[in-house]
Amino acid sequence: MIQKKLRDLISENEKVTDIEQLSRDEFVVDLHKHEQFVLEGNNVCTDIRKEAEKTNLKLELLRDRVIDSTWNKMDIHSTAMKSIQNNQLLFNFAIRKRTP
Repeated sequence: MIQKKLRDLISENEKVTDIEQLSRDEFVVDLHKHEQFVLEGNNVCTDIRKEAEKTNLKLELLRDRVIDSTWNKMDIHSTAMKSIQNNQLLFNFAIRKRTP
């Protein structure tokens, strides 16, 4: 019943002139509840942002560990050269650093 009345008021509001028209926020009756919904939404956004940041930090740590265990241990890094005249690739040999 209240929803129907609110829909009727909103549709009637759309038919009036711009000067008489109310903004959608002016139809909010329970301002306390509205503020509570906004705060809950902000809290959810903050939680999601924190989780994403944690995930990014975990992945960054994992990336750094992989780089340290592979790329940084190489004396000569593996590279490839492509020929200009044909579609051949030439690879060099990757050489690990010697450990005493």
